[in-house]
This record gives sequence, C-alpha cells and structure tokens, in this order.
Amino acid sequence: MALRLCSQQTSSMDPLDSRHTTSKQIKRLKRTRSTNSRKLETWPSSTLPDTSRKLRRYHHKHVRKRDLNVGDLVLRRRQSNQGRHKLTPPWEGPYVVAEVLKPGTYKLADEKGAIFTNTWNIEQLRQFYP
Repeated sequence: MALRLCSQQTSSMDPLDSRHTTSKQIKRLKRTRSTNSRKLETWPSSTLPDTSRKLRRYHHKHVRKRDLNVGDLVLRRRQSNQGRHKLTPPWEGPYVVAEVLKPGTYKLADEKGAIFTNTWNIEQLRQFYP
C-alpha cells in the first residue's frame, strides 16, 4: 500500500490548466509590450530635445569647476587597499602639483621634489589645506 501525502494546493492543481494560464499571461505581456512600444514611437519628438537641453542646463549650473595650479598641495586617492583595513584613510599625501598637462590632468611630485612618471586625473586628487 502506497502512502500519498498531498497538500491542498498540489491536489487541486491541474498541470494542463496551469500551462494554459501561463500562455495567457505571456500573450498579455507581449500585447502590453507592443502597445507601449507603439506609444513610444508616437511620442512627440519636439519635446525630447527640449528636455535634454533642460537637463544639460541644470547639470552645467550645478557642477563646480575644479582647477589646480602648479605648486598646489594635493592629496591623492589610494590606488590599492591591500594590507589596509576599513578605517585607513582613502587619501595619501600631501603631494605638490608639478605640471599641468591639460585641464584635469596633472603630474605630481613628492615633498623631496621627485616627479612621478604617471599622470593623475582631477577625480583622483583633492586639494590639501595645511
């Protein structure tokens, strides 16, 4: 004699009916996607450039320009966290800006005046105030 244990959910489930329900849901989803894509195609194109212009204007208003000059003291973001714990400061230095290659790209020198061979982006530097 075999013992069958069934829950209410499994005993009332019909596999054919569930496949039918799933296919209905897939068809409804495809219909909704096609409707949404048609709506997007008919979106008035005149509003898109205006929106992007507004976003660009907002961005330029709120971005602060950061420039460094030769001789400024800066801190440099650590490149590697190996051998450090989570309370180690993310900045190291101070270093001196030795050369400005182009806006946003700098060569640094240590306190003794030795210039590093690699260049640093403004995003990896922070002005140091002694």
